Amino acid sequence: MKKSTVKRSSILAISLLAFGLTACGGPAKDREAEEENTVSPELDFVQEQVQDNIEKYGDAEIGGYVTPEESAFTWETVEGGVVITGYIGSDTAIIIPEQLGGGPVVQIAANAFKGTAVTGVELADSIITLEEGTFTFCVALNEVKFGASMREVGESAFEGCSALKLVECNEGLEIIGRRAFGTCASLQFIELPETLKILDRGAFVMSGITSIVIPGSVERIGEQAFSTCNALKEVVIQEGVTAIERKAFEYCDVLERIEIPMSVEEIGHSAVWGSGTKTEAGAATIYAPAGSAAEAAAEENEVNFQTN
Repeated sequence: MKKSTVKRSSILAISLLAFGLTACGGPAKDREAEEENTVSPELDFVQEQVQDNIEKYGDAEIGGYVTPEESAFTWETVEGGVVITGYIGSDTAIIIPEQLGGGPVVQIAANAFKGTAVTGVELADSIITLEEGTFTFCVALNEVKFGASMREVGESAFEGCSALKLVECNEGLEIIGRRAFGTCASLQFIELPETLKILDRGAFVMSGITSIVIPGSVERIGEQAFSTCNALKEVVIQEGVTAIERKAFEYCDVLERIEIPMSVEEIGHSAVWGSGTKTEAGAATIYAPAGSAAEAAAEENEVNFQTN
């Protein structure tokens, strides 16, 4: 049995919106249409519920990680290993085992832990993929550690985990899916590995991120990837990224600076415009090389610009 204790510090609640509720499902056509709309900041009850969750679980002391018995999981055997389909155990700080039923655990299925009371999760090194909504709305979840083989965090995998503060990514992670960490209000920081290739639409929308470095291995920053991150102050985009899709950093109220390299050739509509409205300067400043696409976009959209 592995034991560890992490003392959680309190955090101010971050304003959340209704974007994360799309994880609940609905007809594909309605969902696609809904995703085309700009995020709206009108649902106060969402913010109140998130605040309640943070106050209830945000200072939790995570201790005594254990590996539950096999009977705590439901699973099915597939080619290449085992897929966990559910968790029915009572332990809350858990280590996901590398084997179940004699086979290697390679995947956690869609919604397998959805809404459970887990507070901390360490994933086995054998696990490659988290499917859609695996831990969505686990409102007591404070910390997650990926295993060495993790390659993909699926759509909405941690969406609505409002008390989540610590995520340890592994080198080798390649995909962070749509809204994977959407509405994670307590998540202030995450170190993205240099193996990351896809940062999909709304990956951190309405999260508590305060600063972020986008590695150059990410070709495109997805649409609304950090939209409405109301604590985000600084963004550093490394050389190698070629595109910032529309609304990627829209409505980040306190955004002060965003560094954009020469490699970025495409900047979508409202990618930054409208951010930084609550800073002393009254708007975010783009820092980029002279003659870059970022300079041209800043001039065209009357955004503060400085060469770096």
